[in-house]
Amino acid sequence: MSENASERIARLFSEVLQREVFEDEIYDLVSEFADVALSIDWDSGGSGAGAGTDRVYVLGGQYFIASADYGCIGPFERLDQAWGTLHLNGATREIWCLEWSDDEVLDRVEIFGEFDGVTINGDWWPFERLEHEVARRRRATGRQ
Repeated sequence: MSENASERIARLFSEVLQREVFEDEIYDLVSEFADVALSIDWDSGGSGAGAGTDRVYVLGGQYFIASADYGCIGPFERLDQAWGTLHLNGATREIWCLEWSDDEVLDRVEIFGEFDGVTINGDWWPFERLEHEVARRRRATGRQ
């Protein structure tokens, strides 16, 4: 008897959690059936691998980093375990997060270099405003 799609998802997800499945099957399962919890779009302006999107997916309450370049990493119990610090530079174009507000995203930002700005959850943050807000948050929490 052939298994149906929901049986395949349940079986593969169980195997994912036990880490007894091939990485390409994990990637296929996560990228096909999971929801995107965090998406980071970037474009360096270069040719070849000069642009892309990094994503964290959530499936069955577990988080996975899935990339066509690197396969699937996880599971993690929480989003901040899967992707802690958000490194922003001139290539970063947009951050979209299902679970974190703009404030929660900004609490996790590290800035490298100067650039025009970045879109966070649909809101445009010019560099000066972003830099000021990140610095203010660091002072308020005592982070360096």
